[in-house]
Amino acid sequence: MASLFRTTAVHSRSSRTYDPWEVTDNEGKTWRFVYDSSIHGSHRIGRQQLAIGDSAYKVEMNSPKLEYREMPKLQEVVRTLRHAGAVVNGSCGMHVHVDASKHTPQSLKNALSIMYSKEDILFKALNVNEHRVERWCQKVREPMLEKIRKLPTNTTMERLRREWYEGSDGSYEHYNWTRYYALNLHSVFYRGTLEWRCFESTLHAGKVRANITLALAISAQAINQSRTVMRKTEISENPAFTFRTFLLRLGLIGPEYKNVREHLLSNLPGDRAWRYDKAQYPSLQNRRNQER
Repeated sequence: MASLFRTTAVHSRSSRTYDPWEVTDNEGKTWRFVYDSSIHGSHRIGRQQLAIGDSAYKVEMNSPKLEYREMPKLQEVVRTLRHAGAVVNGSCGMHVHVDASKHTPQSLKNALSIMYSKEDILFKALNVNEHRVERWCQKVREPMLEKIRKLPTNTTMERLRREWYEGSDGSYEHYNWTRYYALNLHSVFYRGTLEWRCFESTLHAGKVRANITLALAISAQAINQSRTVMRKTEISENPAFTFRTFLLRLGLIGPEYKNVREHLLSNLPGDRAWRYDKAQYPSLQNRRNQER
C-alpha cells in the first residue's frame, strides 16, 4: 500500500497488543493495519484460501477520516490490497463510521427507528453472517428503542445517552457492551461517529462504496426526516422490489447510484421494477392485447 502512495510503511510499535503498521497517503492521512484477535487467520495459495494459525494474518485495516470526494482513493486502496494477496473470510466485518456532529437526539432516535424497521430485510440484502449477528452486530434492542421513542422531542443528549446505556454511563469505556450492535450509538458518545457494523467484509471496491453510501444515506435520512415509526418492514414475496423502494426513498436515485443499487440488491430475489406479477397489471395486459 505504501507503494501506491509512494511513501513508506512504518512499524510504529505504539501498542504491543495491536502491533500497528502505518502508511501515510499523499494528503498526510494515516492508514493503520492492526492485529484483531476476533479474525480467523487465512491466506491465499494460488486460487485456494486456507486457514493459518499465525497471528500475523489476523489484520484489520483502519482508514483515516475521509471525505466523500476521497471515495476513489479508498477504492484504489481496496484494489491494491486484493492484488497484493489480501483475503477476507466469514469472521471479518466492515465497519462504517459516519460523522455524528450534525445529529441531534431526535435524529439519533430516527436512525435507530429506521434500522429497527429495515434491519430484517437489510440483513438479508447484506447476507450478514449469522455468527456475527449473534455476537458482533446484533439487531436493535426493542425495549431500549421503545423507551427512547417515548422521550419528549426536546430531550437532551444526556437523557438519550442514559437510555442507550440502560442506566449507567458507559461512554468512557472503549469496549462497552452496547457497541456490538448493527447501529452502534456507543460510538456517538465515545468518539463522535455513528457506526454501522452490519456489513460483510469485502475486497470488491464497488461493494465497499455501496456499503458506505448506504450508511451515509441512512444518516442523512435520519437528520432530514421529522419523524419515524417503529414498525418492521416485512420481507414480502418480492424482497428485491421492497428494498429497492427503500433505497430510492433514501435518495439513491439515478445513474450516479446505479452500481450502488446493483450491489445492494444482488442478494435479493424478485422483480426489482414490479411489486407483483406483471400479468396482474391491467395496463400491461391491454398493451399486450394491442400488440397482438
